[in-house]
Amino acid sequence: MNSSFPHGKVFIIMPSQDRPILLARALASVLAQTYDNWHLLLINDGGAPDAVAQLVKIYGAALQNRITVKHFSPSIGREAAINVALARSQGDYIAIHDDGDSWRPTFLEETVAFLENPKNIRFAAVTSQYEIIHERIANDRIIEESPISAPHWHTHFALADMLVSDITVPISLLIRQRIAAQIGSYHENLSLLADRDYHLRLMLAGDIGIIPQPLAYQHQRQTKEIENSDGKVFYPERAALLDQQLRYHNSQLRISLEKHPEFVGVMQILLQRIAQQTQKLHTLEERLQQMQDKSWHIQESIQQNHRYLEQTQHDLAQLNQQYQQLNTKLDDKLERIQNTLNHAPLNDLQLANELHLHLRQMHKLLKPFRWGWLLLRPFWRFAKKLAGK
Repeated sequence: MNSSFPHGKVFIIMPSQDRPILLARALASVLAQTYDNWHLLLINDGGAPDAVAQLVKIYGAALQNRITVKHFSPSIGREAAINVALARSQGDYIAIHDDGDSWRPTFLEETVAFLENPKNIRFAAVTSQYEIIHERIANDRIIEESPISAPHWHTHFALADMLVSDITVPISLLIRQRIAAQIGSYHENLSLLADRDYHLRLMLAGDIGIIPQPLAYQHQRQTKEIENSDGKVFYPERAALLDQQLRYHNSQLRISLEKHPEFVGVMQILLQRIAQQTQKLHTLEERLQQMQDKSWHIQESIQQNHRYLEQTQHDLAQLNQQYQQLNTKLDDKLERIQNTLNHAPLNDLQLANELHLHLRQMHKLLKPFRWGWLLLRPFWRFAKKLAGK
């Protein structure tokens, strides 16, 4: 594809700082694009110029005249570096490609086609779905884990959602150049919230289209942890992020109320109602917890009854076994006595009759035991069913 613009239709901004391993992957990601009408502005923000020059030389044949390198020493910061590039941007579209992230080969082809479709003229930008790859660097090698889909992915972008949290990342965005010129530069004092602030202003300028296929990768490396004097582990970047969020939200709210002081009363009413609804939710959560506790007690009672039935079943089984053994012995003795009587001499007949009568009385005494077993047998069967046997 031949370029119809001196600097390419897509202007790619790539800030980098002393990460040659990641930068090499990022350059390869750009060169692998099936769409080649682009120009890359590489901002070396305080990194070693020789390392950057060596990488550019390695990819020189493929890059041709489609790369411009700008060096800063000392570092001016990522947001300031992006602003320098935005001020020099040309072409129709802008993409911010951090050196730690990467694209799939068809990213530019599909995002440019989306924005050039006449049906999508209303969109200020387009984002693709992206995947998150956790990785670590060891022995000058990048060790990647399996990619996972981005959490909280939306099938549509609503301004209300963007007000709550940032729902996209720079690597998955392609922005119209005229919109970028309209919304201005990055806020350089928001190092950890600059992307969110920029995306919010982008959303205020127009809707963001969506390509549901994952065409970009956000590579994440483990945040450094520090152990304080109390032995507790904390993450400085996370603490700094929370602090910036607080100051950012306060400043935005302060600006809004200064411009529209009449909204103070409305906001108070809304906040009061939100607090009331929050209290109701807490009450419902408490009731739900109580119901869960009762359910747990009922379940425990059922388990105890189940154990009792199992024990009853075991006792009845032993009782049945003892009865069967006793009954067998008794039948055997009766049979032996009967045989003895049949072969007894005539003068012993009276003694034999008395013995026979005595044994019948013993058998009669055992009848209640047998009837008791017959009465308990249905409960024994019921216990077997409850035990799942």
